[in-house]
Amino acid sequence: MIAKLKEGHWPIFILSSFSAMANLFLPIILTRLLSPTDIGIYKIFFLYLGLLPFLFLTGGPLHSVYYWVGKKEGKDSYLTSAFQLSCFLSLLIVIVCLPLSSWLSALLELEIDYILILILSACLWIPSSFYKEYIIARGATIWGSVFGTFMEIIKVILFVSMAYFKLPLVTIFFSFLIYVALKFLLTMILLKNEGFSFLRYDKKSLKEVLYYCVPIASAGLLNFLVDKMDQIVLAKYLATDDFAFYSMGCLMIPPLYMLEVSITKVLIPKISEHHNQKELALEYFKKAISDSALLLIPACVGLFVFATPIVELLYTDSYTDSGAFLKIFAFSYLILIIPYDSVLRATGQTKWIFNISLIISPLSLLAIITTSNFFNAKIVLITSIIFKALFRFAGLYGSCQVMNWKFVETLPLKKLSIFTLFSIFLGSICLSLKNNFQSSLWWFLVCGGGFFILYFIFLIYTFKKGYFNEK
Repeated sequence: MIAKLKEGHWPIFILSSFSAMANLFLPIILTRLLSPTDIGIYKIFFLYLGLLPFLFLTGGPLHSVYYWVGKKEGKDSYLTSAFQLSCFLSLLIVIVCLPLSSWLSALLELEIDYILILILSACLWIPSSFYKEYIIARGATIWGSVFGTFMEIIKVILFVSMAYFKLPLVTIFFSFLIYVALKFLLTMILLKNEGFSFLRYDKKSLKEVLYYCVPIASAGLLNFLVDKMDQIVLAKYLATDDFAFYSMGCLMIPPLYMLEVSITKVLIPKISEHHNQKELALEYFKKAISDSALLLIPACVGLFVFATPIVELLYTDSYTDSGAFLKIFAFSYLILIIPYDSVLRATGQTKWIFNISLIISPLSLLAIITTSNFFNAKIVLITSIIFKALFRFAGLYGSCQVMNWKFVETLPLKKLSIFTLFSIFLGSICLSLKNNFQSSLWWFLVCGGGFFILYFIFLIYTFKKGYFNEK
């Protein structure tokens, strides 16, 4: 059992979950110390912090390391070029945005101090993460995950300390800038110890890295816009406190996102290595889907059933209105089951991803702006989830075309059916018992705990009986 856990994506997922859970508790603490208006500003700040690196395509070189480590020749040169390109693109954020800081302050309706911190933090954010991605791509999943977890926990402790002493938001944001700057310096030192030569220039490698990264980074930008379009648009349409209620309802549970990320980080090198062995690659792909569904399906059902008590427990009764949004947002976790771009990235077919994004992103923007003007925020959220699903299924279709798979073959239907039916069965029982509890909180604690205990007992039983065998 221990030996199996050391293989594949599980070390990344398990270790990263510690920092992910710490990140989950951060807004929980802040909602008890800050007003809904300040929480709205906090969410908007980090929304745009995520957007800026995507706008300048900085994530492409960072995540390309999982492709370059599979190269037989010139691997070190490609990896060095990837880091150099990541730093150059990140520097463009400062060069372009700093002169426009006053205009951005008026456009985004954020104070100029926030904008300056935002620009500098966005510049350092992606390059400071390069060492962790590089070391995991090389196969050191445990050490890479431990390093990433340690750095995230430091960040969370820093934020919690700032919040505990009731320091203003600008101080919290500035502390984040200092943290990212120090993390970047540490990354430089560690990469130097790994043999990186930052001043070495290989035009051929840099050109290949650029050609590989531009489509995938552009697709990443468009994918980000599809994923966050609802919040980007509603940040302008809603009052700051109303945006806080909406964004808190879109509850990001970091371990669930880390599950998808960790599976992808392991799947891409495997597909890259075995893409000529169609059947073996298909088995890896199906296993990735079933491993994701194992947790994401019951999580979706649990979030839908217990949405209101979860929100009240996490964010106090002041955020009860967020429960209605969480019921809808819960279905977005089902979308994460599909590793939509892993095959395309592993086989170098990044133009597929870009072409899919180029079609769906404008349609998503048009639909969300339209619904924002004529309907309420719930309809906007539903529209956003529909387009996220379309994006994933389009990527899956592209993967099937590249690998010559049949669509149905990629889905472990038996496992998906078992996970879904039993989760719905347990959720129905929980709903039927709701009126037997004096408060929704006790209902959630008792029935929610029972839900997941019974779910995993059932899984262990069915696994031992061999019911998970697809054939």
